[in-house]
Amino acid sequence: MGLQRSTVLMLVYAAIAGVSAVALSAFAAHGLEKVAPTGAQGVAWFVQATDFQMNHTLAIMLLAVITDRFVDGLSRKILIASAMLMGVGIILFSGSLYSLSFNGPGNLAPMGGFSSMTGWILMGVGGFVGLKRGEIGSGYRAQAQPAE
Repeated sequence: MGLQRSTVLMLVYAAIAGVSAVALSAFAAHGLEKVAPTGAQGVAWFVQATDFQMNHTLAIMLLAVITDRFVDGLSRKILIASAMLMGVGIILFSGSLYSLSFNGPGNLAPMGGFSSMTGWILMGVGGFVGLKRGEIGSGYRAQAQPAE
């Protein structure tokens, strides 16, 4: 059994978010202060944005694997929603901080933070629902369990 479509989409998003976080972090370390009109404060915002982006990228990758291999039903849908909210959080929160570094608007940061926090809450809810409903497996769904 191959990867599910939602898993592939989460992994592609995580790959893009991950590589851009690394590239933007390198930019922050090696030249941002020379071009950002906000100086050291801009670098601090930029570094915070890349940290936030990478942390949530790793969470999305983890959710992709968990939803593909270990959960079914309602809990799977909740965990996918969790990953989606974290992805939106990356765009809104980190994007706002990147923008602030260049004297741009940062007014979407609170919505990005709220989106990410909701994603983390849904991660816990998805796990709890999965346990209560028996939707969390002990092994890979793709592999048949040996008969005893």
